[in-house]
Amino acid sequence: MSPAHFPDDNEYSDKYTDDTYEYRHVILSKPTYRMLQRSVRGYSASTLLDENQWRSVGVTQSRGWVHYATHKPEPNILLFRRPLGTNPLTGKVEVAPPSLRQSC
Repeated sequence: MSPAHFPDDNEYSDKYTDDTYEYRHVILSKPTYRMLQRSVRGYSASTLLDENQWRSVGVTQSRGWVHYATHKPEPNILLFRRPLGTNPLTGKVEVAPPSLRQSC
């Protein structure tokens, strides 16, 4: 296994989508990753961060993103998603994609 890639600053991917969500990943710099390890008790690659936790270590992005996974081989890569139709200013879903709508 190759060592983790640590950029000089946090790197944000372009967004990509499927029928339900838009996604992006964030590659943490070494100082940010170390801060995360110190600030989140018991942090591991299986830990999912809430918005306050990822914002507190310097990850900055618009509203509505949810940390749903970590790239296991490189735990400094955080994977985020939010439903299509999410307002980036409020984080609220304004128009839910059909795959997220509840049928009656």
